[in-house]
Amino acid sequence: MENVFLYSVVNFHITLMYRMVQGTSPFKIRLDRIKRYDPPFGMSLRCLKILFGMLLLYIGVPLTFVKNNYTIASYLLYWFLTIWWWRYFSLCSFKKCVYMSSVSTCICLIGLSLLFHHNNPFVYFSMPYLWWSVYTLYISIWYDRSYANTSFILS
Repeated sequence: MENVFLYSVVNFHITLMYRMVQGTSPFKIRLDRIKRYDPPFGMSLRCLKILFGMLLLYIGVPLTFVKNNYTIASYLLYWFLTIWWWRYFSLCSFKKCVYMSSVSTCICLIGLSLLFHHNNPFVYFSMPYLWWSVYTLYISIWYDRSYANTSFILS
């Protein structure tokens, strides 16, 4: 637990790197298009950004319990999909958001079930990952079902 700050800083830099690899601005997520839509129940863009920022800072806590390379690899894949979700969400490509949220939820469920079986404390601190994945899956499905067949998205 003594390296939580270090892991949070490393995660912040990994996030910036992933955003640059995507060819987008690492510090600005443009949500102009998505603001035109009515949000689903229990969601506001400000709250979504705050929750993501909290997850970004919190991620250092569970990483202090990582003991093997498989967990690190699954974390990197999960976090890459989470960052990539923001890109497609800002572009209103909701079908791709559903796919990415589904995969990240599956990664969380598989990882947590394997770790729970071994009584690893990483399980209890990793629940916010699963909550975030399910929440983004809910948002993605709602927008996909509500607006995917309209020409409003393409404008």
